[in-house]
Amino acid sequence: MTPFDKPIRMVNITRLGLISDTHGNAPRTKQVLDRLVDMNIDALIHCGDIGSSGVLDHLVDLSLDHDLRVICVLGNVDVWNQEIEQYPPLGKVTIAGRKVLIRAGGKTCAVVHGDDPRTMQAALEQPKLDYLFTGHTHQADDRIIDGVRVINPGAIHRAPEPSFATLDLPTGLLATHRIG
Repeated sequence: MTPFDKPIRMVNITRLGLISDTHGNAPRTKQVLDRLVDMNIDALIHCGDIGSSGVLDHLVDLSLDHDLRVICVLGNVDVWNQEIEQYPPLGKVTIAGRKVLIRAGGKTCAVVHGDDPRTMQAALEQPKLDYLFTGHTHQADDRIIDGVRVINPGAIHRAPEPSFATLDLPTGLLATHRIG
């Protein structure tokens, strides 16, 4: 397993939007992004399975229209998707590959999709890790593993109860929001 690169540093970030498993559903993704803007997020994390360039287009629009940083990891459905792999860098959107470390709000966060147990374990072994954001299971979850808070915002598409989340980094307050 290759090590994580140096963290991406984000300044003046306190409130994160967390989404995952959009699976190419651009209209529902847009609906969620509009709600997140109304919730005054400072940055957005996509935990993988983006699924289409249409979803990425909405993420770019979000970053440009609202001056928000967007960081995405690739999920298992993205790694062979030419649309996603060849998407040009635009706005403040970073497609970070299969894993990424982020430093924001005084916290160190790892983001992985969650389909590879080795990558999950490598993330949990990062020094001084506060949070691990993940997707893949299509179920919202919040638990502590090896002293690290592991958060799954749920899935925007292909879930019995589609959801997304917001996290206040200074307080640790997590809110899961249903889509419907």
